[in-house]
Amino acid sequence: MTNRSNQPVTTIENSYGERKEANFVRILLILFAVVVSISYLVFSWRKYEDAASSEAITLAKSLVTLLQSEQVEKLSGKSNDVNKQEYILIKRNLNQLVQSTNPIKFAYLMGIVDSQIVFLVDSEPSDSLDYSPPGQVYYEDDKALHNVFNTGEAAIYGPTTDRWGTWISALVPVRNAITQETIAVFGIDYAATDWNFNLRKQMIPDILIVLFFQLFIFSLIRAESHYIKLKKNK
Repeated sequence: MTNRSNQPVTTIENSYGERKEANFVRILLILFAVVVSISYLVFSWRKYEDAASSEAITLAKSLVTLLQSEQVEKLSGKSNDVNKQEYILIKRNLNQLVQSTNPIKFAYLMGIVDSQIVFLVDSEPSDSLDYSPPGQVYYEDDKALHNVFNTGEAAIYGPTTDRWGTWISALVPVRNAITQETIAVFGIDYAATDWNFNLRKQMIPDILIVLFFQLFIFSLIRAESHYIKLKKNK
């Protein structure tokens, strides 16, 4: 009599233990899927971001070689530069650069005058609302610009917000042809919205991979649940 009364209790305990074990496995699978998916997406985003940054720096370095340091050194960062032939020529080249290179919104040369970062020349027409005349002080966060002047190393900077918008900037030093001293910084700006949009487009295949992986994990959980139900019915 005692053994008979214990059998249902044992069966219930075994069933509860199996359910508990199954739920534990499901939770582990879900956590595994979440961690792997997030890690993969973060890795992919950083990979594309690094590639885009490297491409922007490479482009800026190739463009800066088109600037003649002798012409750049003739720019004083004062308002009367607009009458100089060097200013007119460089400005025309920067304007053509922006017009022909779609992702680039602004191109410019920056210098240091009286310990302040100023515009030497930019790509905008003089009647544009975004035009920066020579000598206009850049009051916004200029740590990256000072860093390029001080180290002579190219840098990607941003997203940073100034009076013109929010940008990703590729900054490259312009050097004296003889002394190799940094005499100006050449910059190209990408709108942060365009930059991130292009990164998101590149992420589409990776997002699809994650979705298929999630479906695979979900299928495993469903199959495991179905197997337990079949085992119970036997």
